[in-house]
Amino acid sequence: MFTIQHEKAFLGFLYRSYIAKNGYGKRNLDSHIFYTTMMLPKEITIKNSHGETWHPTVELAKELSVKGLVRFNENRTGFYLTESGYQEASKSNLQIFFGFLNKNPGLLAVIAALIALGSLAVSICALIL
Repeated sequence: MFTIQHEKAFLGFLYRSYIAKNGYGKRNLDSHIFYTTMMLPKEITIKNSHGETWHPTVELAKELSVKGLVRFNENRTGFYLTESGYQEASKSNLQIFFGFLNKNPGLLAVIAALIALGSLAVSICALIL
């Protein structure tokens, strides 16, 4: 099956495809359709045990749909990137890191305590020497 890396790569692929055609901005999200029959880049495809290449477009789109990142059209032959999908795909590494720190405030407290202990050790060494 596919992994979370496949989902992230698929979402990134959708984002790059959207940006290439429509530029930056959310104004055309409802008019840019991705078809379920589209071919995927090599990093998203999966090779099965028989050496055949599988393009899990529908499965990945369903998974992203459950997370609210894409939505299917009425007859389920295509799907659209949602605003939250656009936001998620457009995050920089720094935004992802800050989001992680916001979700884990205890880690930030531990880091601050380690920095305080380090500066205390340096100041004690400076007083002794």
